[in-house]
Amino acid sequence: SLEGLTDAQLKFKPAQDRWSINECLEHIILAEKGMYDMEQKLVKEAPNPEKRKEITATDEDIIKRMNDRSHKAKAPEFAIPKGTYATTAEEIQAFTDQRNRIIEEIKVTQDDLRNHVLITPNMPPVDAYQFLLMMANHSARHTQQIEEIKTDPAYPKDALQ
Repeated sequence: SLEGLTDAQLKFKPAQDRWSINECLEHIILAEKGMYDMEQKLVKEAPNPEKRKEITATDEDIIKRMNDRSHKAKAPEFAIPKGTYATTAEEIQAFTDQRNRIIEEIKVTQDDLRNHVLITPNMPPVDAYQFLLMMANHSARHTQQIEEIKTDPAYPKDALQ
């Protein structure tokens, strides 16, 4: 979604209260780190299989809900873009490094993901596996947002680099 985009395209904001493509990417980086850290903390606690009965959403429900762009959500403070990266290349590298590390850790985990249930006041109960599904589909959701930005009538039509 970022390949060949100019600086003007990466920094374009459809409205003052909307994010640019660069801000979407930084948000994904921040959110994934925060979500993965939460999942890792969850699986370090004792399993709580008795809480599974409180889970009402299926894996498919979670994927569908995360990919539904008709429902807007406000980002938590820790995941609001702050302009951390000097260049888009640096931002892409940070995303790639973090994503590859998370994928490798998930591939080898021996954690009992289904019997660690997260219960918070901010969302319905989910198990650690479902939380990872949320994380992965959160990125897909914002990739859709990036594609939406590109269709804005005011989006710079600069020649691709």
